[in-house]
Amino acid sequence: MVLLGREQEVSARQVNFPVKPLRTALTNYSGKATYQITQRNKVVAFGQAGRNHQPNRLDPFGPTGFGVGPATAINESEESTTEQVAWGWVWKGEWNSVIKDRFFFDMRVGQFGANRPQKPNGTAPRFEDVGNLIVAGGNRDWQENFRRNQVLGSLSYFQDGWSGSHHLKVGGEIFRTTATEVWRRAYPGDVLHVLRNDTPIEVYLFQTPSRSESGLWTYSAYANDSWRLNNRLTLNLGLRFDRYRVFLSEQAHPAGRFNPTPQTFLAVDSLIDWNVLAPRIGVAHDLAGDGKTIAKVSYGQYWLGPGTDLGFNANPNSNQWWRRYTWTDRDGSGIWEPGEEGRLVDSRGGIALESLDPGLKLPILREIAAWIERELFANIGVRTGNRVARRATALHAPEREPAVRRVHRPGFHFRSGPGWAGRHSGRWSRDWRLRPHTRALGSGARQHCPQCARCR
Repeated sequence: MVLLGREQEVSARQVNFPVKPLRTALTNYSGKATYQITQRNKVVAFGQAGRNHQPNRLDPFGPTGFGVGPATAINESEESTTEQVAWGWVWKGEWNSVIKDRFFFDMRVGQFGANRPQKPNGTAPRFEDVGNLIVAGGNRDWQENFRRNQVLGSLSYFQDGWSGSHHLKVGGEIFRTTATEVWRRAYPGDVLHVLRNDTPIEVYLFQTPSRSESGLWTYSAYANDSWRLNNRLTLNLGLRFDRYRVFLSEQAHPAGRFNPTPQTFLAVDSLIDWNVLAPRIGVAHDLAGDGKTIAKVSYGQYWLGPGTDLGFNANPNSNQWWRRYTWTDRDGSGIWEPGEEGRLVDSRGGIALESLDPGLKLPILREIAAWIERELFANIGVRTGNRVARRATALHAPEREPAVRRVHRPGFHFRSGPGWAGRHSGRWSRDWRLRPHTRALGSGARQHCPQCARCR
């Protein structure tokens, strides 16, 4: 059994908070225990938790269409800041079992979680000036929660004699991810005053309390075979299936100062879902048969799953509820009073921001890599290679693929659609084993992006 703890504190001044240095205090705890039940069965437990305390966070609301943000908003007192005491944790339980000499089974369950509450340091009316960027008055009483529960399992099988030796592995994974945003209270009085160089221009009237949740189910299954055909050639063949399903649980929006009527939103089991396959293949070949020069080529396809933000955008129970109006300060008091709001400019809550196209495509990364490893002398070797990747970086609606074109990179040829030539990289590394207990490592890399004409 192992138990560890660590504390760390750092302070730094920031130009948009001249009051005092911003302080961050971090505390981390972790522990691990292993128990050998029998010669063939073992269980492992692991846990880690961390606390992040920031007495003064500078997050403004940031009125829509203006440049007021955490790095630009000028906080002239602590009253306009929030205090954050956030906790994050991860734990797992693991069971490993050697069923027979050729079978190995493992199963893991666990959770990643985080709670990030922010409490206001003041109670005065809230102002955010989009002209001089000064923010003043009490901040929000807000919290964000995140949970990812997961179950994973795999079975490995070792076999000789099927045209070589095989290491077969099959497995599956289930993840349930939820994100929750809670506004216990917005700014004092549920009112945010927007100024331009001290002149009133708009007012936000918030409908709190509110609580919005978005979720994602992920189901995965995979199979892999590390197949050694002979002493010179090894294949690594794999196929992975992933299913993603965005969902909304049943939710409610209670009554408040500016929303006298509570609302209920029914659960939606599937806002949108995807079923995708991803093949992977790798080849390693001993060119001379002496174990000194190895050529490796691999191809992989990787789907990038959606996040919980997609559900928030399609949720009528929005993660923010407000109405944005023009504001005329008729009595010159500098404080909004009922009846001073004018035209409705924008709103959030009650209807979904976006509707999801059923044909929406997930981002995908396709990668080809080729490497050469060579032992120069005893315990001294070099490795060099090239990697070419095509990546769609965002969710996108289906469209017709442009014509295929030929691309050339040192070492191999292939045909690709647009994007393969977008970015490629090469790496080299050297590993010197000078003595049994002495080792020297060296490596380098070059990455080229023709679109931005930069090499790193």
